[in-house]
Amino acid sequence: MTRRSSLRWATLTFAAVVLWYFWPALSGSEVFFFRDLGTTHFPAAALARSLGLTQINPYASFGQPYAGNPNLTIVIRYLLAFLNPTQQLLLQWMAMLAGTFVFLKTMGMSREAAFFGAITFCCSGYTLSSESFLNTSTSLAAAPWFLWCAVRTQRLTWRAVTVDTVVWAVLLVTGEPVVIALTAVIGCALAAGNGARSCLRFLACGLIAATIEFPLHWRTLSAAMDSARVLRGYTSQQGLSQSMHLLRLPEVFIRGLYGLPGSLVGGGWWGFRVSDGASPYLYSIALNVTCIVAVIALAIATRCRQDRLWWMLALIGITLSFGVHLPGAATIYDHVSFLHAFRYPIRFWFLPSVAMAILGARALDYWRSTASEGQRRGIASVIVTGAGLCGAAAVFAWVARSVVFSWLLTLGWDSRWHAPAELALAPIINSITLRLAFASLSLMVFAMSLRSAGRMWMTILLCLTAADGAIAAAQLMPTVRVAALPAGRFTEAVAAIPGRVFERAGKDLEPIRMGVFGRYDSDATSNLAVAQARQAWSLGGATHGVRYAYDRSPDGSYTLRNQLVQDRLDATMDWRLRLKWLRAAGVVGVITPNLPNGFPGLHTVATEETVGIPETLFRIMPTLAEVRRVGGVVWASSPDDAIAKFEASEFDERTTVVLEGPGLSTNVSSGVASLILDAPGELQVRTTGPSQGVLFIARTYRGQTRAWFNGRPVTIYPANVHLIGMILPAGNGVVRVSL
Repeated sequence: MTRRSSLRWATLTFAAVVLWYFWPALSGSEVFFFRDLGTTHFPAAALARSLGLTQINPYASFGQPYAGNPNLTIVIRYLLAFLNPTQQLLLQWMAMLAGTFVFLKTMGMSREAAFFGAITFCCSGYTLSSESFLNTSTSLAAAPWFLWCAVRTQRLTWRAVTVDTVVWAVLLVTGEPVVIALTAVIGCALAAGNGARSCLRFLACGLIAATIEFPLHWRTLSAAMDSARVLRGYTSQQGLSQSMHLLRLPEVFIRGLYGLPGSLVGGGWWGFRVSDGASPYLYSIALNVTCIVAVIALAIATRCRQDRLWWMLALIGITLSFGVHLPGAATIYDHVSFLHAFRYPIRFWFLPSVAMAILGARALDYWRSTASEGQRRGIASVIVTGAGLCGAAAVFAWVARSVVFSWLLTLGWDSRWHAPAELALAPIINSITLRLAFASLSLMVFAMSLRSAGRMWMTILLCLTAADGAIAAAQLMPTVRVAALPAGRFTEAVAAIPGRVFERAGKDLEPIRMGVFGRYDSDATSNLAVAQARQAWSLGGATHGVRYAYDRSPDGSYTLRNQLVQDRLDATMDWRLRLKWLRAAGVVGVITPNLPNGFPGLHTVATEETVGIPETLFRIMPTLAEVRRVGGVVWASSPDDAIAKFEASEFDERTTVVLEGPGLSTNVSSGVASLILDAPGELQVRTTGPSQGVLFIARTYRGQTRAWFNGRPVTIYPANVHLIGMILPAGNGVVRVSL
């Protein structure tokens, strides 16, 4: 059996499992939905066809940064509009696999080793968990191609320069800053290995790419200047959350030890002790067991004298990923201001994931070709012993399930949780047993491949590696049938309301700790996607015409002013005061499960009870227009002052607005205003009044916003903390607002 046939069989194994599971997603009958994909990325991507490369998405919280928002990667989505987002995600993943293979081949690895390393990286827990974030997965897809270009910098042809510039340009617009920065650093280090001239040429290609893309990066910078993420930043507690935990290290070997994303309770995420008490940013950090063993054996044999760059990067990544658990980490974070815009140290697990793939490929080549016969037989004997231990542990886990159950309880189960521990952990015990059994089989095959000069055992090893990687992808990338996601009458009722909706639907996001409150036909998390579609969660109804107000912004991309009001509305505020804020902003509807029918100021419109927590749509009564000319103004000196004056009992939101500014002594009166153009980047309002008046527009106030009345510039003030207000002279005219 030749090397080519070994690789062919392994490739066919991988392709068969991937196509078997993901064919419905490739054909369009199923879609990914998990985490940010369903709540943010895919809804925003679906608007790209209608919004194009506009700067503002008008459907999200009075206007969210859109084309210049790196979290959404709209430019990539716009270029790949011929694919649906799920197909884009899958093809990016396959491109990452191909890029890693090509990169490792260029590094001098054999075909088998390059395939082994590519599967190790692309099917690692880090990579597959990151597929729940379109920006991160796009950055990861570009990373290996970028590193490939960096290795080839000694080629001084125009073609090579063009390719390098294009790959730089793609990487810089993919969206995930940590992955982009780490990839750029590794690439420059590789380029420097080819000499200073090669490194400078590679950096010049990056500068050219950044210059070409300057308009987009300027949009990003402009949006960032008003964002909560930049202006307020994260506290050390927020920024260093989602750090690596020592108790999570066994998960590197046992995929799914703390749960997988496919279930709500049975086998769902229960490892809150190791994820800072929240749903994890990464559902898995697992690596290929054979790769780990091969790398450890390589380290012992060579004493880490070779590939020191990758050993160093692995050590740095593992150390930094522990974040909050490192002595002095919080102090450093608090005192280094630029860090306040970044969070989640576990993202640094990218470095050991890359390094282990490269070292694993190197180890496979070393043990197959470089090591002496005595070394191979010696290490094979040790690996056989390890395989036996894994097999014995698998048998023990199956026979002594109660012992494993008790061990899992000590890892972090809380007796106060509502879910039955037996129901939640039974699939975890099964997973542990299967993973140990598979590890035993893989290690035994690896040992046999070291002892035998034939190709059969290497072919079996590569096929096992491919199958394991494909199964990992199926476990960590759940899908839902498109046929199960019709908008439904409830979402249609929401879209029919002429204005924005305050969406605070109840969601079963912690069923293990809190118990299951919703109505579901199974334990699969795909039920959450169905509930989202039918109940217009978050931005899910935007493609059906739903406009939202005060969306939660975990990424901090909305303006700080918007965030200040949203934080108050999310606090334990009395609903009557909450309705005052909503009415003043022109919001006309509320989706919530926790208000009774007949609540003052709310009229029941529709309910949705078929899936999830039952939700009710209320109409705010009476409502105010999003664009209006009012006759009362109260001046404030700061956002906090504006909040205090707005919430004062004597303040009437129907006739007055709070403006932040110099406190001009201005006599104003009401008038008429009507919207004649409502585009994502521009508004036009026809207005008239007998004297000066305040024009209020319920769109996000940004430093870049400009306005003209009959062609003459008008000063814009923050109105009601975060929206737009301006003082207009008497008479008729048209106001044009550039957002």
